[in-house]
Amino acid sequence: STYNLTATTKLIMDYLWDFPEGTSFREIYKHFTEVKGRDWKRQTLYTYLTILMEQGFLRTEGSRRRKIGRASCRERV
Repeated sequence: STYNLTATTKLIMDYLWDFPEGTSFREIYKHFTEVKGRDWKRQTLYTYLTILMEQGFLRTEGSRRRKIGRASCRERV
């Protein structure tokens, strides 16, 4: 892929692309730990999301408590 996504960051982006209006950290964390059964600490997910923000795939908006994650690019890779 020309987008330089790891398997895990691509998995997260595939989830985020389903929410064009964005979603909360809480919902992302719940999806991957409860629905997908990932054994992630909150810090693990935060690290992945930070990487995606640094690469320009993800942006956040809103207050610190209710931050919304939204895919910066709409194209799935």
